[in-house]
Amino acid sequence: MEKLNKVLYIAERDIDLLLLEELNVNPDFAAWLYQQVTSDDSLPPSCTGAWHSVTHPKLGESDLIVIYESGLSVLIENKVDAQAQPEQGARYTQRGRAGIADGHWKKFVTCVVAPGRYLTINSEARRYDIKITYEKIRDWFKGRGTARANYKAYLFSEAIEQQRRGYSPEADEDVTQFWLAYWNFASKYFPSLRMPHPGIKPSN
Repeated sequence: MEKLNKVLYIAERDIDLLLLEELNVNPDFAAWLYQQVTSDDSLPPSCTGAWHSVTHPKLGESDLIVIYESGLSVLIENKVDAQAQPEQGARYTQRGRAGIADGHWKKFVTCVVAPGRYLTINSEARRYDIKITYEKIRDWFKGRGTARANYKAYLFSEAIEQQRRGYSPEADEDVTQFWLAYWNFASKYFPSLRMPHPGIKPSN
């Protein structure tokens, strides 16, 4: 039972995929996000799709891209506790403009989602058009009243607490070495992937 009481580690990818799922299968959540980024209380347009880890060959990667039938694209950067990269917010704007030029969408907004404390102390967060706290997303799920939604709210609560306490995962030597070997292989034979250096990795 001691193992079951370990602190839960929430990776940014965990939140990415949670949001990706909800945006693609939960019209209520997609409509709620639209209202958050537009302040439009009228009936929101349908979400035509959401995509994860979308990479522009010259301008880098967007964690999530959501497109609505109105032609609006929401480019989302998700942060749990990792430091922002230099000019990260500005590159989101550049990718948004490139999407218009390429005909992928008609208009866009950039959005960062993160724990409230992160958004307060991180100066790079100011570069995004919209800021949405994990606390607000957690409360939305809490208001659904289902076991599934309550579990999603729990994951956001854990991520918020993780950021507050400055959680750092304990490195697992075998997992870390596997990721390093994978990075070395990718960098040597597939440099176009531009895989970032993985750093330390915890178990699981």
